[in-house]
Amino acid sequence: MESLSDQSVLARLVEQVYDSVLVTETQLAAPGPRIVYANRAFCRKTGYSLEELIGETPRILQGPATDRTVLQRLRQQLLAGEAFEGSTVNYRKNGEPYIVRWSISRLEDAETGQDFYVSVQREITHEIELEHANRRILESISEGIVGIDPAGRVTLMNPAAERMLEIDRGRLLCEKTWEQWLDPLRRARIERPLDAVMIVEEVDLLERIRGVMRTGVPLADQRVTVRHSDGSTIHLEVSAKAMSIGHGESMGAVIILRDRTEQRVFERELWQAANHDPLTGAHNRRFADDILAREIRRADTGPHPLALILFDLDHFKAINDEFGHHVGDKVLKSVVKSVRSRLRASDYLVRWGGEEFALILPDTDRRGAVSVAESLRRQVERTPIGRDLDPVRISLGVSQYRMGEGLRAWFRRVDDALYQAKSNGRNRVEAA
Repeated sequence: MESLSDQSVLARLVEQVYDSVLVTETQLAAPGPRIVYANRAFCRKTGYSLEELIGETPRILQGPATDRTVLQRLRQQLLAGEAFEGSTVNYRKNGEPYIVRWSISRLEDAETGQDFYVSVQREITHEIELEHANRRILESISEGIVGIDPAGRVTLMNPAAERMLEIDRGRLLCEKTWEQWLDPLRRARIERPLDAVMIVEEVDLLERIRGVMRTGVPLADQRVTVRHSDGSTIHLEVSAKAMSIGHGESMGAVIILRDRTEQRVFERELWQAANHDPLTGAHNRRFADDILAREIRRADTGPHPLALILFDLDHFKAINDEFGHHVGDKVLKSVVKSVRSRLRASDYLVRWGGEEFALILPDTDRRGAVSVAESLRRQVERTPIGRDLDPVRISLGVSQYRMGEGLRAWFRRVDDALYQAKSNGRNRVEAA
């Protein structure tokens, strides 16, 4: 067996190398490939002395956890005359396992003409442990994380992101483009309050993420609603930052998803409580003040007719006195339900106080409002309440807003019309 002298140039060079270096013969079949050289770093890493290694094969480093498929690939590539790179588990002399990444290439000794395999090895146990720890952290955190590389491939998606986006965890990330994986964000909806009204806008978050990857400008938190395939919804807070590999290179992105469903439900409940009457579910006065101010501004600046109906229940006090307030509450709720069934989505029913209600009708003129009022009067009168109760009747005052008159003057006119309806016998409509 030929061996390499400790005095050779190769030996003197590699003795100072941090990485482990092992040199073997090229005979792969047993009992080869026999070790002819190992540097000090290799001996320190494995616990074997050089004397113990010479004449042995690298198989002494293998054990139960050594990946046989990697060894098979190593053999195939070396037999084909190719260099090899891979990683697996090796074992030190004391039986302790460690993870190694190594490369093998063929080298010819210029003096003897004999070929050898030179293996350069580095222990990556710590790096792998750190990688596994990071993966466990990613899998355990509640925030969804999606990584997109500059080529547009999804390189990372933790379980939280898969749950939020309703993605099959068993699928390989390379199967789809990032736009396909994140398609639920294409039709997300943003809800935002405007003058006590919840405005809903549909947005394409994918286009905004493309902007991040194109310009490098971060995407601030976007609070959106995403619909799942089963019809359920999830409320998300989505942000994105650019991820580049060097100056001037194309950019990928890191996307952060936070599930805000519980918080959003709580906020909507607060919004509902702040803007609605708890008994009837109609809007309250606070809500009406905001809506009236907004609609009056709109009517003052353009050809947008605006009408208001003010109505109350006839002889409601007698109902409370004879049957009690619990029956009176039932009557109020029944009337609100009946009126709501005849309204447009753009109309606003407000409990103004006690048994008095206001109906705000955007884009409605005086004639249209009178027609609505008369229809509601008949609708309420036909609504059954209970066996011992007579049909409920209402009196209504109607007025169209005059450009520039302001809320106070307008409300006085519609209030006068309601008073006129009650004075003229109740259960009727009067227009200012």
